[in-house]
Amino acid sequence: MTSEQASTGLPGTDVPRAVSFDIWLTLVRSNPDFKGARAAAFHEVLGLTGPVDDFAATLREADRRTDRECERTGVDLDVRHRVGAALVASGRGDVVDAPTVRRLLEAQDALVEAHPPRAMHPGLAQGLAALSAWVPLAVTSNTGMIPGVTMRRVLARLGLLDPFVVTTFSDEVGRAKPDRAIFRATVDALGVPASTVLHVGDNPEADVAGATTAGLVPCLVDSPESVHAVVQNLVAARAEGAA
Repeated sequence: MTSEQASTGLPGTDVPRAVSFDIWLTLVRSNPDFKGARAAAFHEVLGLTGPVDDFAATLREADRRTDRECERTGVDLDVRHRVGAALVASGRGDVVDAPTVRRLLEAQDALVEAHPPRAMHPGLAQGLAALSAWVPLAVTSNTGMIPGVTMRRVLARLGLLDPFVVTTFSDEVGRAKPDRAIFRATVDALGVPASTVLHVGDNPEADVAGATTAGLVPCLVDSPESVHAVVQNLVAARAEGAA
């Protein structure tokens, strides 16, 4: 068995030449206190007068609808679009001007610091560091309301940024998974054939269908344990192949 043929423990997958990871519910998960605090902060920035809980529910549903639109069109839609959609649903119009967007992002950044996301698994930082010694790692992630510049700080705070040589975010590329362009940006930066890149993520449409269409090898994860197992299996398989 050659190093490139060593089994990863993932059905039908040889040891890849590079590995790409989604972020949300793959590498990190939201702090349970964050979204409520963000809704309250946005409510204040926007000068709304109705109940905060009502706005929080409206914002949450607008965010979900916008995620589905991103998956349908492949267009990245940021905090301006998402808050605008919530305002439309509240009957207040959809215009969010640039100064307001800046205040929303400043409030959100402060709350990311106060209520930071959490690593999906306590062993993830160590596992990714070990894997990065064998193969280059990348992030390929849709950003939603939290931009890539903030997500890099999140990963750094959790000790998860250093293993990645490429970080591709939808707000910086302008295209969102499952669009092949965001995967192509990652593959081009890695400098390896798409067919040799394993993409790990939790979303069947954005991650699995998207990676498949772009020519990468998809790997669906659905729990902290499954994420950790994928990383550990890849590390073990690479070490076995090298030996």
